[in-house]
Amino acid sequence: MEGLAPFGMGNPEPLLVVESVRAMQVKAVGDNHLRFTACQGAFSHPAIAFGMLGRRDDFQGEIDLLVSPEINLYNGRETVQLRVKDVRACVVR
Repeated sequence: MEGLAPFGMGNPEPLLVVESVRAMQVKAVGDNHLRFTACQGAFSHPAIAFGMLGRRDDFQGEIDLLVSPEINLYNGRETVQLRVKDVRACVVR
C-alpha cells in the first residue's frame, strides 16, 4: 500500500470490499466511533469505524465492509487495522 502513496487529489486511497464478515466485540470508543474485530472463518482483524456509532445496528449479523487498511500506532506499537468506510448487510451471491 505504501508503494501507492501519497494519497490525495488525483490519487485516492485504495478501498477494499471484505464480504461475509461478522463484527465481534463491537464497542463504542470516543464520542461517535466503533471498534470491533472483523471475523471471517478462521481469520480476524481489528477494525475501526469512525463516525458510525449511530449505525451500530448495521454491524449485526453477516455484513460486507468497504475498508481502507492502515497502520495504527498505539503505545509505541504498530498494527494493521481496517478503517471502515461503509457497511451493508451481506449480499447473498
